[in-house]
Amino acid sequence: MIFSFACLPLPDTIGFKSSDTLWAITALTMLKEMLICLEKPQLYYLNDYHYLLLYDTISTQCELHNGAVKAAGNKKERIEMAKMTGGYYIEELLFDEIVDIYFYDIDFLLHPEETFQLGMEGRKSMDISDNTFSISQGLAPHAEELSLIVHEDEIPIETDSSPYFGSNSKVYPDFDYKKGAK
Repeated sequence: MIFSFACLPLPDTIGFKSSDTLWAITALTMLKEMLICLEKPQLYYLNDYHYLLLYDTISTQCELHNGAVKAAGNKKERIEMAKMTGGYYIEELLFDEIVDIYFYDIDFLLHPEETFQLGMEGRKSMDISDNTFSISQGLAPHAEELSLIVHEDEIPIETDSSPYFGSNSKVYPDFDYKKGAK
């Protein structure tokens, strides 16, 4: 079973009749906050609720992009669709590889029965966070769990280029990019 940010229940206390609408607003608000923080010099701690939202968003983006490129009727349309990723020509976004690079774990996708059966000690010994357990059980996040917190102990690393994409790359990530560079 694959979990999604949108599958988590929300209490109907804000006047919305549809939890789907409420989740869409919550997700968009969270993504906007994350985008604003991306432009700041600080690093922010992301918990499993944030990672689940990013996972869902990246998955959807990859599906939409790859589908649009494949559905293009001719070469000109294909090129236009492939350039929809920030102006870069990318024929295919490789979701699983993106997850491998940017997600330190995907425990938030664990099956609910597995995490429940582990018990508190089992989850502790496997370093499964409270967020991960809550997500696996379909529990809604508290407002403070969605807050972005500055990570004081890390120093940002600036880079000018990606080790996974170059001018001749047609996929992202392109693990062969550096191999061909001289």
